Amino acid sequence: MIGGIGVGPTAIESELAELLHEHGRTQFWFHRQPAVLARVLRLIRGLPSVAYRPDAGAAAAFIAGHLGRSRWGVRTPLQQVVLVRQLVDHPAAGLDAPVGEPNRTSRKKARRAERQGVGWRRVTDPEEKRLLLAAAVRQEQVHPDENYRSESPDLTPLLELDPWYVAHLDGNPLLLAVLAVDRDCAMLAYFRGLQVREEVSNARYLMSEVVADEARRLGVAYLCASGNPLRMPGGLRHFARSVGFRLARVDVV
Repeated sequence: MIGGIGVGPTAIESELAELLHEHGRTQFWFHRQPAVLARVLRLIRGLPSVAYRPDAGAAAAFIAGHLGRSRWGVRTPLQQVVLVRQLVDHPAAGLDAPVGEPNRTSRKKARRAERQGVGWRRVTDPEEKRLLLAAAVRQEQVHPDENYRSESPDLTPLLELDPWYVAHLDGNPLLLAVLAVDRDCAMLAYFRGLQVREEVSNARYLMSEVVADEARRLGVAYLCASGNPLRMPGGLRHFARSVGFRLARVDVV
C-alpha cells in the first residue's frame, strides 16, 4: 500500500457521519437524494488517498475483491471509501502519519473484558475452524438485529484465509476474527460475535487490539475493514472509529 492515513475525527468524517445518520438509513438513498449525494461526493474527494497493489494468493484476491468493488462494472468514489487503521508510524511505502489508536472508552471496555475473564487464542486446527464457521453461520441466521442477520451466509471463503483468532469465556467461543494478510496490508475479513451477551460486546474492544497487535507482528502497516462504511449501521461506524479506524479512499492498482 502507498499513501498515508491521518487520524483524529476530521471535519470531513464528522460531516459525512452526520449526513449518513440523517439520510443514509434507507435503501437506495443515493438515488433518491441527489443533493445529499453531491455533497457526499465532494466530501469523499477530500479524504486521504491510499493505493493497494495486490500480490498473488487467496488473501490478496480476497482483499482486492472487496476493495475493488463496483456497481455494474463502474467504480465510483462511493465504492472507494474504506475504513482503514494505520498500525505503524513509518510505513515502508507511504507518507508519515500518526498511528490509529483506540479512544479511552475503547481501552476501558477492553480492560473490562479481561476482568470478566475473556481470553483469546489463535486457531490453527482445520476442524476447529469448521466448527467455528458453523457457529458463525448459525449466529448470523438468528441474530436479533436485522442489520446483522442473514438467512444463508456463505462464509466458506474464510477457510482459505489465515490467521484466525477466537475470544472465549469459560471455554465457550464468544467472537471470531479472521484476517486476510497481503504483505503490509491486511483486511479484517470477519469480526463477529458468536453469542449475544454483554461479554461479547466488551470482547469486541479487546479483540480489536489483539488483531491490531497480531497484524503488526506480521508486518502489516494498514488494516482495512471489509464493509463499505457508507452502508454500515451507524453503531458499527462509531465502533470502528472508537478503535482507531479512519475513512480513506482506496484504489486497487
